[in-house]
Amino acid sequence: MTTLHTQGTFGAMTFLLQSAKYSDLTITCGDVSYKVHRSVVCPRSKFFAAACDGQFLGGLTGKIVLKGDDPETVKRMISYFYTLDYDDDVNTGDEMVYTDNPYALDEDMLSTASSDALPDSQPALFSTVRVYAIAEKYNIPELKVLSKDRFRSWAKDNWSHKDFPAIVWEVFKSTPASDQGLRDIVSWIFAKHVSELLEKNDRFFEGIQDIGTFWFSVLRLVSRDLDQTGRELNSITDDLAEEKEVVMYLRDQMKWFGNYTKALERKKEEALDQREATKRDLKQKNREVKALQEEVSDLRSCRTELVCRTFC
Repeated sequence: MTTLHTQGTFGAMTFLLQSAKYSDLTITCGDVSYKVHRSVVCPRSKFFAAACDGQFLGGLTGKIVLKGDDPETVKRMISYFYTLDYDDDVNTGDEMVYTDNPYALDEDMLSTASSDALPDSQPALFSTVRVYAIAEKYNIPELKVLSKDRFRSWAKDNWSHKDFPAIVWEVFKSTPASDQGLRDIVSWIFAKHVSELLEKNDRFFEGIQDIGTFWFSVLRLVSRDLDQTGRELNSITDDLAEEKEVVMYLRDQMKWFGNYTKALERKKEEALDQREATKRDLKQKNREVKALQEEVSDLRSCRTELVCRTFC
């Protein structure tokens, strides 16, 4: 039931987007215009909600023109409004998708950088980087989360991709310094794998060596990691100190217990010696008592004999 309901909803939203039926807003980017619906777009974007509420002229006229945006990225944004998803570019790796990137890798660099790339690495997600940037620009929080998660999953497994420097450049070019979402991801991955990346040809770094904010971000994350490591080491040191005190205490207790045990053993031996001495004394007393009893018996016999002689 849930699957049928979801499929029905998806089909209806797709129909609305493709047919433009009941549309009440036009979004234009370049030569492409999209007939959309305020009730769909505005709840997902605070920018378009403000525009339609009359804060911008486009909202009043029902026509909003997006200047300076990439048409393909706008297309993905519109797709997300209606389907909560978008498709990424399929990049074959044989062509540079960013002609405005001054640090785009040339063919020689591509062959050098790709020698250590993962054998099953996916196409570089340049399109997702741009989707994240446009989601930040037009205040679409859920789209930012989706694109960030998608980019993180890709970057985690494809950090040695041949287009990694171009990805770094695009991230730092397209996102503001106040937004550290994707910046922290690429910076942290670089810091984590810096040893492996440093083993690559020096030309691998030509695409990112001039991005000062990237290196500052890397240093910030490394510094934060070192601070965290320092705190963890201090905590471990404190724990070891406490454990050492416990060990010393237990050792003292064991020493005391050992001495106490030896004292008990000595007392036990003394008690055993005393018992043996007491047994010997008792045997001697028994012998003395028996001897006395024999003497008494002899005296009685003598008395009886004397009486008989006297009166008989």
